[in-house]
Amino acid sequence: MIRFGTAGWRGIISDEFTFSNVRLVSQAIANYIARERPPGKGIVVGYDTRFLSEKFAGECARIISNHRIPVFLTDRDAPTPALSAAILRKEAQTGINFTASHNPPEYSGLKLSTHKGAAALPEVTEQIEREIRKLEAHPPTFYYLDETLIEEFSPQETYLNLLNNTVKTDRLESLKVAVDTLWGTARDYLDRFFLDHGCSVEVIHNFRDPYFGGYGPEATEVTLQELRSLVASKKCQLGVSTDGDADRVGRAPPVAAAELGAEGERAVEAHAALRLMSVAAEQGDRVADTLIGRNAPAGVAGLRAVEIDREVHPLEPLILQGGRHPPGSPGRAVQHQKSTAPGARS
Repeated sequence: MIRFGTAGWRGIISDEFTFSNVRLVSQAIANYIARERPPGKGIVVGYDTRFLSEKFAGECARIISNHRIPVFLTDRDAPTPALSAAILRKEAQTGINFTASHNPPEYSGLKLSTHKGAAALPEVTEQIEREIRKLEAHPPTFYYLDETLIEEFSPQETYLNLLNNTVKTDRLESLKVAVDTLWGTARDYLDRFFLDHGCSVEVIHNFRDPYFGGYGPEATEVTLQELRSLVASKKCQLGVSTDGDADRVGRAPPVAAAELGAEGERAVEAHAALRLMSVAAEQGDRVADTLIGRNAPAGVAGLRAVEIDREVHPLEPLILQGGRHPPGSPGRAVQHQKSTAPGARS
């Protein structure tokens, strides 16, 4: 049975998460939009690097557009926070992101966002579930009548420009940074951000692998081993990793976590990973704590620290500092294509 949890709908690919179920959920969302008419116009649809994610997103876009609802479909996989920002920029009615975040490779998922770019609350997802039950009782026939309402777009430049206005970057220039995107959506975003601000960047796992090296795409003690070795061997000042949809960030070795949330646009103004990098620059440590940032539903404000090991640092004063700093001279990126992490595929 299709049910939405706090992180959306997730299931094992070809078991629960199938094309037929994706069509049902897409139809249910279209019915909800047509009935409730939330503010804005159109729907932003994106996806991650998992198996068949782009196919699921394309099928969803066709179902939605058949209801004369404009669809803004990303031209490649993209970070969850970038999609949230795109919803605001395009003044869309909602957002649909095909991602299972940091779950194991066999999973896929669908995250639903409101017109504010924040995660849809139960008051919305429960209505979607009721629509799904109706469709299951009387399965519809799907037609693709007009795909001209589907517009492909790239959220990258707009998003990176937005970050330049919201992330404190004073101490980033000239840093040597190791970046591990864990085969996820942060590639060409996280590394590009550091390059644009004059950093020297060592990059690993910046290509698509639906198996994520044999692990769930999450910054953990195991998955950060290669990043930790790279930081030491290349004498980097900072080592950064993200999860599969790039709304969480880790620094090696993991010690503590923090969840960043805010109301309205501030909830999605800055990619949590990149905002937290200003903290690393302020602290000046080479190998530091794991920090986890996540877009929070509208109505959640401030910073909440969550203990996952022994120590939680008071990060709020640093994280919530903003400001603009002109990009530094172009940086240098070194790509390490071969993985040597335990259990990883080369």
